[in-house]
Amino acid sequence: MNVENVDKKESLEEQLLVSLEKLLSDYNHEISEGLCAGLNALLSAFKSQGVSLTRQNTEQPVLVFGKANLSRLLEKHIDSHIVEMQKVLHDDLNLDIHLTKSSLINFKLSKVSEYCDNLMNAARSVSLNIELNASYRIVSDLTIIRFFILNIYSLVSDFSFKKCKACFRKILSNKYCWLHKTANVDFYQQTIRVMKFQDLENKNFIENWKNKREWLGDHPNLIPSGMGQHKLMVNEQINSYKNTVAIPHDIYDLVKSFSQVDWKCGKNAIDNFIKSELPMVNTIVEGLTTDADSFSDYVRIIYKPNILDNRYETSTSELWFFFTLLEAEYWFKAEDLAKSVPDLRVKNTLKRDEKIIKLRREGMSLRKISNEVNFSKSLIEKICKNIRNQKL
Repeated sequence: MNVENVDKKESLEEQLLVSLEKLLSDYNHEISEGLCAGLNALLSAFKSQGVSLTRQNTEQPVLVFGKANLSRLLEKHIDSHIVEMQKVLHDDLNLDIHLTKSSLINFKLSKVSEYCDNLMNAARSVSLNIELNASYRIVSDLTIIRFFILNIYSLVSDFSFKKCKACFRKILSNKYCWLHKTANVDFYQQTIRVMKFQDLENKNFIENWKNKREWLGDHPNLIPSGMGQHKLMVNEQINSYKNTVAIPHDIYDLVKSFSQVDWKCGKNAIDNFIKSELPMVNTIVEGLTTDADSFSDYVRIIYKPNILDNRYETSTSELWFFFTLLEAEYWFKAEDLAKSVPDLRVKNTLKRDEKIIKLRREGMSLRKISNEVNFSKSLIEKICKNIRNQKL
């Protein structure tokens, strides 16, 4: 199942435009008219004013917006709608939710993640009141604003795409997602242990497509291997600035079946694929996608925090959705396998600690214990201190 690129790498600016256009296309009939007009105006500003590119090295061009200019554009085209939603939340829905203006984000990691999570939590609270949400479309408005911010951040920061080193989730940080980046040492060690149970062939396969996504962008054009690129361009009238990728016929037929014009057939294709090929994922998502009315809506539901919790993923590409499901299955299988195999390291550590405490109670000094169990004196002291704290 190798994937090969048949087109040159396009600029990050063009990838941004493709992603934002796709978002507007997906949400066009779901968001309020005022916000739709504002986002279209913002997109037009990006197209007309352009953005500056700088190169930290020859391989990785980094998209750079002047922060003052970017804040001005966000204030002009988005913030008025945020203020309006804030008023509805307080006056009509009586919800104690505070929305920060998008123009105030400094586009640092902590601020962006905090801002987007706040929008997500606000949307979740509003979604509980179906009647009022249908009247104001607040959930859809908050969701697309969050996706716009995430897309812009991924290109004004120093990377275009990253995933958690442990699992399948898209991240804003350097290594781990919010689930696998924790101060709990035991949980962190368990995560590392699960990683050792992952199938090496599957892991390498996933790493391969992760690298390709860096230069293909969030919404690549898909063609089956062997099909001429020019013929595809003519038949499907694809914009010339979008990337094209050739994939094996079997994968092409499968992923394209996910987004058929007849959505009922498309949904059945995804459901059947998950049920037959991804049993671990199926136990999590089964029965939760019945309300999906399109492929992009299906993807957004699967990525919600209460399901796969892939909260920072904005792409609804059939290809990346397919690979994310595969990687999720690999991770859940590794988790399940790790649970079924006893952790001998933990068992040996407990035996070691029991022996150290026994010797300490007998009055043996830390130095003599160190010589007895062949560990450093500082480690012996740390173990004794930890056990005392646990008792307290």
